[in-house]
Amino acid sequence: MADDRTTAYAEALFAVARAEGPLAEIEDELFRVAQVVRGNDELRDKLADPHIPVATRQQIVIDLLGGKALPTTVSLVSLVVANGRVREFPAIVDELVAMAAAEGNKEVAEVRSAIALTEDQKSRLAEALGLELVHLLPAVLHLPGLRRAL
Repeated sequence: MADDRTTAYAEALFAVARAEGPLAEIEDELFRVAQVVRGNDELRDKLADPHIPVATRQQIVIDLLGGKALPTTVSLVSLVVANGRVREFPAIVDELVAMAAAEGNKEVAEVRSAIALTEDQKSRLAEALGLELVHLLPAVLHLPGLRRAL
């Protein structure tokens, strides 16, 4: 379970994403950025370094995401960086994804495979479970709708 601060950030980001829209696309982009932050120590350390001016850290976000992500996504990531919460960003986004799933009366499941699955295998897995694939990452599938499958 997320701590109060993580939940508060997730709720705030979720509210902005819902208001600015499109929620699903912003959620997906935030999810992908969170996975990069989670898996890239050098980037996470750079964005979290209090010795680097906030404006410089925000410029890194703009350089990485500008033109590739919606302006709202860039702004939300920049907000988290500016507030010194980049290390918590993956947990914040995990909570946001859970909120979005709950709003759609869905669940989020993470399926791990020892080998990379082909697109056909991913589709067949989702079909067999009666689920909709939302977030596809190498070796990780996030599947909302787990309640229906159980």
